Amino acid sequence: LFQKHIQALGGKDKIDAVKSLVISSKAALEAGPQKFEGTFVRKLKSPGKEKTSMDLKVMKQDSWVNGDKAWSARAPQAAQELPAADAAKKRLEATILMSAKLLDLGYKAEVTAKKDGQYVVNVVTPSNDKEVYYFDAKTFLLSQIERTVVQPQGAMPVTVKFGEYMNVGGVMFPKKSSSENPNFTISHEFSYEVNPEIDDKEFTP
Repeated sequence: LFQKHIQALGGKDKIDAVKSLVISSKAALEAGPQKFEGTFVRKLKSPGKEKTSMDLKVMKQDSWVNGDKAWSARAPQAAQELPAADAAKKRLEATILMSAKLLDLGYKAEVTAKKDGQYVVNVVTPSNDKEVYYFDAKTFLLSQIERTVVQPQGAMPVTVKFGEYMNVGGVMFPKKSSSENPNFTISHEFSYEVNPEIDDKEFTP
C-alpha cells in the first residue's frame, strides 16, 4: 500500500528531490456561527527543520523546529522551548511529504479494512500514539488522518482531511485540507513553492 502511495505522489526519486518546501494558505477558523480568516505559512527544510506561522486575527501562533529542539509561541507570549519528548514528535512532523516516509521514520502500520472506497490503516507512532490513516482506494493518495491530541484540558479527537490534489513539480500535493475538532474547524487552501532557498536562521526564534 505504501509503495503504491509513494508512486501516486510522484515516485521515490521525485519525493526525495524535495529538500525544502514553502506551504502558504488562506486559512479560515469556524467555531459555531463565528468565522475568522487569516494566513498560514509553513516552511520546511530537510532534515528536521520547520517554521510555521498562523495568523487568524483572534489567534496568532508560531512554531519552530531545528533538529532536536523545538519552540512554540502564542501571541502575546514569547517563544517557549518544548520538552524533549514533544520536540522529538515535532521533528518527525517536520518531515517533507511525511506520509510517504512513515515506515522509514519508525512508524508501525497495519491495513485493517477497505470500506467506502478507502483503505483504513492503523498507525502507531514512534512515541506510541495511535492514529488512523485513510487512503483513497483508486488514487492511493491520503484522504484523512484521525488522531487524539492531548491538551491541558484533556484529550481531544482531531480529524484532518485532504482533497483536490494537484501536481507541483512532478509531486502531488493537496490543494485543500481541513482540521476538525469538537470546538472548531480550520480549513486551508494551499499553494506550494518547491525547493526554495530558506535561511537556517528562520528555524530558531
